[in-house]
Amino acid sequence: MRLSNINFLAISVILATQLFPAFASGRTLSNKNIHSCDATEDKASAKKPKKNNSKTIKDHLRKPDISPKKPAKPTAKDIKEKLLPHFKTREQLIRERLAKLLQKPDPKISNASVKYRLDQIIKDARLLAHEAPSPKTKLTSLSLQMQTLYVRISRFPTDEKVDQYLFALRATARRTKAMRQDNAAAIGDFWLLSADLFDINRADLPLPERRRQMRQLMTQYLNTHRDGPATPAVQAAFLKLLRDDKNAKPIKPKTPGKKPKPKKPSNITNPKKPNVKAPTINLPKIPYTLDNKTEKDGIIRYHITSPVQSGRTTLRILLPDKDKLPHPDKPRRILYVLPVEATGKPDWGDGFKVVKKLNLHNKFGLIVVAPSFSQLPWYANHPSRLSVRQESYILGVIVPAIERLIGPNFKKRHLLLGFSKSGWGACHLILKYPNVFYAAAAWDAPLMVQDPNKYGMKIVFPTQKHFAPYYLPKRFVASADMLKKRNRIALLGYDNFQTEMKQAHNLLKKHNIPHIYSDGPKRKHHWEGGWVTDAVNALHQLSK
Repeated sequence: MRLSNINFLAISVILATQLFPAFASGRTLSNKNIHSCDATEDKASAKKPKKNNSKTIKDHLRKPDISPKKPAKPTAKDIKEKLLPHFKTREQLIRERLAKLLQKPDPKISNASVKYRLDQIIKDARLLAHEAPSPKTKLTSLSLQMQTLYVRISRFPTDEKVDQYLFALRATARRTKAMRQDNAAAIGDFWLLSADLFDINRADLPLPERRRQMRQLMTQYLNTHRDGPATPAVQAAFLKLLRDDKNAKPIKPKTPGKKPKPKKPSNITNPKKPNVKAPTINLPKIPYTLDNKTEKDGIIRYHITSPVQSGRTTLRILLPDKDKLPHPDKPRRILYVLPVEATGKPDWGDGFKVVKKLNLHNKFGLIVVAPSFSQLPWYANHPSRLSVRQESYILGVIVPAIERLIGPNFKKRHLLLGFSKSGWGACHLILKYPNVFYAAAAWDAPLMVQDPNKYGMKIVFPTQKHFAPYYLPKRFVASADMLKKRNRIALLGYDNFQTEMKQAHNLLKKHNIPHIYSDGPKRKHHWEGGWVTDAVNALHQLSK
């Protein structure tokens, strides 16, 4: 009888299960599982109790589990080894950004996009100089930063932030100059020269004077750096400047017999020409620009840019009514309302607005002037920071600008008004420049302060040694002979500094120095404290 395929398969599985228990249990066969079928083993196996195997044939014939196993979690070391080729250093990322930014831009790009692009290059070049591992790379990055800063300044000279970029250019140039690298000093001096030439070129000076100053700066650079990388460029500019001076048209001499037409006085008051000639005052020459004149509510406003202030400042002028102006034979009196704070921080009020509100300019026939400052004003010069020279700013920018705007045909009396810090500044300025300023009034000021460790004085006086020459009590005594000639000073009232004001009064009284003094009443330490009228009235008495 012939078996069918199904029956044969079933019988084979049963035999395999009985002969090889490992197969039935699902274990793999190895040499240890395969034994010889001798009689001894049969007896041993016969003594062991048989396990009850209740599994069916279908259980033995099920499909094996071939699903993929979950991979083991990779370690930190595996991840680092796998991703290491894709890692980029901060320096590499900055270099890639700079390479994209330095590509030739679209010629139709807007000015705003150009400014943004230049600002990004300046920022990335500064970061690359900080991250650079080698001095050579650092010098290259600083050079790129300075070059881009100059492009930003020269392409947009009327931008509001041009002074900030100019300050950054000078600071980066000094940093480059201090590096111990070949040609670093020459490169730093070159960009300092470029910044100075930019300032001179925009200064409100006659063209011959500007060219003379430029020639002088270029000569100094060429004498210092004869073989620098920028020397050929400076030499070419210097020779071009000489050729332009040589080809300039000479001034034609006046033909005899013809009287020149009298010129109208170009000044802000525009009065009739008097018979009195004003004495000349020798003031420091500092390049500055006076532009963007606006007039609103009777206030004339100018923007000022100069190297002695880090940012753009403002100059406000308030004129009296025409019928309130003094006779042309009498001197013009200019009242300088000295601010207590930097630009944009009116915590203690606005003295200029208070004078206008009280109509004091018409009451006393005063031309009122109010300059602003980039830093907290203490009316002195910082020993090393050229952009914090507040004393030079008053003497070399503000006073010359007022002299020019009013005109040279009138006598002028410059009066100083201040309180707190600006009251200290008013006394300092009149003691140091008695030939420029006629009188000063100080209200509630720390006139006897001995060290620069408070009131924000560190901005201008970094050390006690630098502050020592500005100590007012010693200077009052040293200037006693000059102050005795006429009454120049008014010390008025108090709030926070009653002791200091009394001590200053007693010191002046001890040395027989004439002055106006008022001990009270106590008023608020503010421009709107109610003391301004008395102070301006005192200046009127001192200058009439």
